[in-house]
Amino acid sequence: MRYHCRMGANYRVEVSVEEREDGGLRAWSKQLPELVLSYSDARAVLADLPVALSQILRARFGVDVSVEELRDMPLNFEASGGEEPGVPPLQYVARAA
Repeated sequence: MRYHCRMGANYRVEVSVEEREDGGLRAWSKQLPELVLSYSDARAVLADLPVALSQILRARFGVDVSVEELRDMPLNFEASGGEEPGVPPLQYVARAA
């Protein structure tokens, strides 16, 4: 589904993450319901997040985007999505390429 709106200079996305019982990782975003990644290899989830975000946002806004994790900002350590406190949400920023 393509949205009829323009992407601003920067688009921030919060991604909730949850550890799986098998040591893997599950990631999703309330902002982008189509984003759901869940693998037994936690590193693979983290590696695929920017690619998945880029593809989803390109489909949504109709422009190529670059995505990077925001690492220098304070993280909200409250539970996201009603889960018990654990892994803080990840913050990403997308920019029109």
